[in-house]
Amino acid sequence: MDSLSNSDWAAIVSASIATFALGLTIFQAAMTRKHNHMSVRPALCDWTHASDHTLSFHLINKGLGTAHIKTFELYFKGKRISYAELKTKLDELFPDNIDKQTAELTPASFIAKDEKILVFYIKFADPKRIDEAEKVMDECFELKVTYTCLYDNPFTYHFGS
Repeated sequence: MDSLSNSDWAAIVSASIATFALGLTIFQAAMTRKHNHMSVRPALCDWTHASDHTLSFHLINKGLGTAHIKTFELYFKGKRISYAELKTKLDELFPDNIDKQTAELTPASFIAKDEKILVFYIKFADPKRIDEAEKVMDECFELKVTYTCLYDNPFTYHFGS
């Protein structure tokens, strides 16, 4: 068996370096893809705000990317309700409210980074009603939102029991 010549060794080393470089390139591409997916990930959070006479509930996108809403479902005591039924429930539970607003998100909705969406707002004449309203909201209402990022990866937000 003949020993390898210098040119053979040079070819082997060159092929080894090329294979190693290809492996690093594939690894870097995978890391870039993972970073790109993370950099457009939305993260929906809730924000309940109570002041002297008002109680409001908002959704905020605290993630880095836009949230594309797929489903937006409201529940009252485990039963799915519509926005019209939400308004009716708020009137039944709090007939003394001075003002109220609700908002509706449809499956075609988008929530941009740091955008805040009002889900509902109630204003009371008596500020003592705020604590009761918060308790009812925590015990009776539920909100489920499914959404995707721009890469169509699915995520879920859930508030309530």
